[in-house]
Amino acid sequence: MKRTSTFVSFLLLSCSFLQLTQSFTQMKRTSTNDLVDDVCKKTPNYNACRRTVDSNPQFVKNDTKDILFIILDRIIKSGTSMLNYISILANQTKDIELQLKYSNCANTYLSLVQHFIPSVIDFTKQKRYGSAIDRLIFDKKQIGRCTKQFNNSTLPLIVRNKRVQRWIDIAIAIVKQM
Repeated sequence: MKRTSTFVSFLLLSCSFLQLTQSFTQMKRTSTNDLVDDVCKKTPNYNACRRTVDSNPQFVKNDTKDILFIILDRIIKSGTSMLNYISILANQTKDIELQLKYSNCANTYLSLVQHFIPSVIDFTKQKRYGSAIDRLIFDKKQIGRCTKQFNNSTLPLIVRNKRVQRWIDIAIAIVKQM
């Protein structure tokens, strides 16, 4: 009888511990979701911000900086995609002037991916948020210069440039919250 009582007590204690652990996990998840919701609502594109963070399995901390790093990673991926796209466009034309414009844009994206976004990450880690914002604004302007070189005949390139600029706007809004 005493063994049964001990076993039942152990079982009840185990169940209580399991329920407590699940409650804590749910609270942490809710807290993280609340943070993501709060941060993304203060950006120019809530849905894009929220989707990107939610789709990133590496996001586990309850930290605005981690949300920013996910968005910056998205910018790097978009910049790399733009480099590939610009390369395809440059190879499809024989127009030397157009190739030069593509080359200028490719250099902009190469700098963005290899130097500028990594420097934003470093500035953020150093809590130099003003410098991070300045760098992001500079990046956005550089992409704007790339866009201004083209007319509507390269509309897909212009649309993609504007998409990257929107990601930069999201990143700027997040840095401003830090």
